[in-house]
Amino acid sequence: MHLKHNDYMSVTTFIFLVIGVAHLWRALNNIPVNFGNTEIPIGVSWIAALVGLYLAYSGYKTRH
Repeated sequence: MHLKHNDYMSVTTFIFLVIGVAHLWRALNNIPVNFGNTEIPIGVSWIAALVGLYLAYSGYKTRH
C-alpha cells in the first residue's frame, strides 16, 4: 500500500499530535509513570510534549 505525500503527512501529524498532547496532559496533571522500579520524571514528559507538538506543527506546515 502506498500513501500519497499529503496522506502520509496527515497520519504522522496526527500521531505526533496525540503523543504531544498525552505527554502534556501527564505533565500538567503530575501523573506518575513507572517502569519496574524506575519512576520517569515529569520533566521527560515536558520535553516529549514539546518535541511531539513541534513535530506535529512541522508536519502540518509541510502538508500545506
